[in-house]
Amino acid sequence: MFGGGGIGLMGEVARAARDAGAEVIGILPAFLRHLEPPLKSAEELIITPDLQQRKSRMLALADAFVLLPGGLGTMDEYFEVITTAQLLVHRKPIVVIDVKHYFKPLGALIAHIVAHGFARAEVAALHTFVDTPDEAMRAVSSGRVSA
Repeated sequence: MFGGGGIGLMGEVARAARDAGAEVIGILPAFLRHLEPPLKSAEELIITPDLQQRKSRMLALADAFVLLPGGLGTMDEYFEVITTAQLLVHRKPIVVIDVKHYFKPLGALIAHIVAHGFARAEVAALHTFVDTPDEAMRAVSSGRVSA
């Protein structure tokens, strides 16, 4: 499952997953259909009225969450997933692929939040930082939710 758009890194990953035999389900808010045209070869495309319902559907349908480098939308979805994990809404693996240390500042931000008492230290156990896609697949397969 992915955000539904057929462009950029999201589209490339969805195409590669499909080409490797994975079922590909896209979830796309209606207003993005013209900005991020949907991946035409997805087995299923779910159109939601807005971003909030998109995230809700993704949270419900996903078995795990794998974060790749991205922009503000990626960060929004990451914080939704980690926040709901912190609130015990789910115990699904959250894996951050730290390609070329892209997410090093994110790790530092989480540590900063904990150091200042705005989150418990246990938040670090809610996600796993890895360096490669192969490590991410091993982490997801093991159901591991922390490093």
